[in-house]
Amino acid sequence: MGKNTVFITGSTGLLGSYIAKLLLQNGYRVYVLARAKDNKSAQERVIDTLRFWDNKILNEIDNLIVLEGDITQEGLGLNKKTVNLLKSQIEEIFHCAAVTLFNWPLNKIRKVNVEGTRNILELSLACRKLKKINHISTIFVHGDYKGLFREDCLDVGQKFNIPYEQSKFEAEKLIEKYRKKGLWINIYRPGIIIGESTSGKIFKFEHIYQLLHLWSLESLEIFPIKNASLNLSPVDLTSTLLYFLSTRVNIKNINYHLLSVQPISTLDFFDFAKNYIGFKKPIRIDWEKYNIDDLTPAQRILIKKVTIFNIISSTRVSCVLTKRILKKYKFHWPFYDNTFLVNIIKYALNAKFIKKI
Repeated sequence: MGKNTVFITGSTGLLGSYIAKLLLQNGYRVYVLARAKDNKSAQERVIDTLRFWDNKILNEIDNLIVLEGDITQEGLGLNKKTVNLLKSQIEEIFHCAAVTLFNWPLNKIRKVNVEGTRNILELSLACRKLKKINHISTIFVHGDYKGLFREDCLDVGQKFNIPYEQSKFEAEKLIEKYRKKGLWINIYRPGIIIGESTSGKIFKFEHIYQLLHLWSLESLEIFPIKNASLNLSPVDLTSTLLYFLSTRVNIKNINYHLLSVQPISTLDFFDFAKNYIGFKKPIRIDWEKYNIDDLTPAQRILIKKVTIFNIISSTRVSCVLTKRILKKYKFHWPFYDNTFLVNIIKYALNAKFIKKI
């Protein structure tokens, strides 16, 4: 008997493309939704992204069907025949599509992250063979919450630092309503997605990489930093966790925290990067005491590009439920140390996104 037929959104993003790779490698028939962009068709973009991770994946191309569409449009921008095909065939959905930029205005990001999710859920209601939906959220739905944020937490009176956090929170609130309509929807909350733990490979140098880039420029004598924990999620470990949970665990309507490595404090990450890259160590100052008006115009532009400052918080995140389930189903956690940090820095150096001093 063949594997399930699955439908993936966000197949040209980091997590979506890696999950597509894993599913294809394991014999699934995979429909993916993608847009044409930058003079490339949807098909070309999906193939290029899969090839980036693994050239051998093209051997599984017969099981890949690329659909050109857009989650923000009615019917996902697909024709009626294609929509009916999906309704009759797909058995599982991985909804990975989202805007992950931290500086988008709420009205724009909400159109993708909330209304796009609604469009997927409406389609799901009409899918005759659909078993479950795997929704990729983020641990940062915790916003500025000061307590311990567990898997079963959502609305805990938090406020949000940026529109991205709020939009993903609103999408989860929407999912609560559709669970009540009978859909099986599991939510997965990763941290900040970074490159492969083993190779450092990544094709989007955002967020934590912007921080590394700024440090490597040695452009600030005084550097603002929040003393908090960074929840980093290597794309390969995160995808492997998600794949295991989606294929082996049959608990309905559960939330998981996909934090596969221990959090690292911002101060420890700063010291680690400094020792490896070799930049001149600036004077560190608490973010709250920092006055951006003291910077030159060029320095202000640089610091404003490091949008990760807006999302770092002191919220403590619990993975107790997730780890308990993984232990019960005999998932063996990989051994990890700071090697994965070396690998992501090495890859950024080789790609010339940052420079070693």
